[in-house]
Amino acid sequence: MMTTPRILGLAASAWVALVGCTAPSAPAVSPCFEGDLSPCACPGALPSLALCRDGRYEACDCVPCDPFGMEACACGDGSSGTLDCGPDGRALCSCEQNWSFCIPGERYGCLCASGRAGTQTCGTSLLGSCVCDGEPVLDAGTTNGEIADAFVSEAPDAAWPPGCAPTACDGHCGLRETSCGIPFDCGPCHSTLWQRTIVARELVWDPIRALLYVATTEGDPTHPNSLVGIDPVTEEEVFALPVGSEAFSLTFSEDGASLYAMVAAAPTSLRVDLESRSVAEEIAFGTTVTGETLWPSSFTVVPGRPSTLVVTRTADRRWEGTVVLDDGVARPEVLYAEIASVVAAWDGRVIYGVGTDGAVELSLHSRGLTIQRTVPELSLGLRPVLEGRLLFTSRATVVDPILLREIGRYEIGDRVPPYPFVPEEASHRTYAVVPQLGSPRNAYRVRVFDRERFVEVGYTDVPVVSWKTPISLVRWGPHGLAFLAIWPEGGRTGPREPSTHLAVITSDIIVETP
Repeated sequence: MMTTPRILGLAASAWVALVGCTAPSAPAVSPCFEGDLSPCACPGALPSLALCRDGRYEACDCVPCDPFGMEACACGDGSSGTLDCGPDGRALCSCEQNWSFCIPGERYGCLCASGRAGTQTCGTSLLGSCVCDGEPVLDAGTTNGEIADAFVSEAPDAAWPPGCAPTACDGHCGLRETSCGIPFDCGPCHSTLWQRTIVARELVWDPIRALLYVATTEGDPTHPNSLVGIDPVTEEEVFALPVGSEAFSLTFSEDGASLYAMVAAAPTSLRVDLESRSVAEEIAFGTTVTGETLWPSSFTVVPGRPSTLVVTRTADRRWEGTVVLDDGVARPEVLYAEIASVVAAWDGRVIYGVGTDGAVELSLHSRGLTIQRTVPELSLGLRPVLEGRLLFTSRATVVDPILLREIGRYEIGDRVPPYPFVPEEASHRTYAVVPQLGSPRNAYRVRVFDRERFVEVGYTDVPVVSWKTPISLVRWGPHGLAFLAIWPEGGRTGPREPSTHLAVITSDIIVETP
């Protein structure tokens, strides 16, 4: 039986504004100082920044309209709404934020063109299309931007509108969300799992060469202190490159030709040429004015500049500033601020940092870095990841990098820190792997979340004889996840058994992307 439609009043304050995706304009302020950044207007898109070069600001670097995006936009009262850029080049900024308070599966009121009330169904917290029995929906954006109060009176139970539930699963498994938000069970998922003992702490996926790279520790019995390339399909170890000590912070250059890494026992970073599978460069950081050795603590590769790194440094366990390196040569200015971790924005002009006093936004210029703003109340976790113009933190929270404000959280579990997760913009999904002990059998549960709405949309269990705690997760291939796992505290079954393993999963629940 279907529930009785719920009553929802849409007050005049719950307004929407229609704006056009027109040509961006640079700031009028001129002259300016080299490397300065200034806010600029991006009608119908996200606000952005313009860079000062040769005494004048360049054109505004605006984010293009995305028909499938859910970017933030500014409302008249100063709050944040959601920008939906349609294929016609116009953007509808919804400022009522109805996705934050509707109940999945419930029906609410909406306004049709005749002035009569229609119904819309709440999906996984986001309201679906208005159903008006054949008449058009009132487009508030084409009027004066006001929505009159609309109510749906209680009525007898009725069938859902035609075409709401899918007639076929089209290759999907598990729970599938329909166009009007009703979960549809598409049956069990086909999944496979293989595991290998390997003592490591970090792994990454190389989509160009279709290989997993695993950084082993000195305790690995086969390839200690090495970068090991593994084919996840054939389970074959393709190569093993010794790097001297445990490697970490594995980061690809933008062109995918190189892999950068820090090593635990040396004050250097390595650049590995992935075609020759050899160490192509060792980047040293010198000493302080008193002769103390400088060590890298974190780094990020600048988009558009594969040989430019932003590096945070330490000496004798104290902060020694953040520098910009071009082909291993430092720019003249050192930013002396306590920044533990850095990640570069998509445009290569802004760097986000994890500071001791909160989140930090840095601007990149010809001489080094400048702090633009600090948000003390915002935590980016230990190593934030920027993917598809959103920041994802190790605390399973999602941050709008333009506003520097938390906009959502994935409820992955009670563990602190949460189990690892991996977002994917192309499929609008985020994946997590959580161990399930004896329910009714040991398994790794693959949990699938809507990337932009932060709600779980399905899961499947992959049986396993004995499980460990996932610590590092990557997405690979059409339907794959891979992760490293360690024994939970007190969970070891034998004193001689290595502490970690590599697990590789394929499952139909993982969405194939173009």
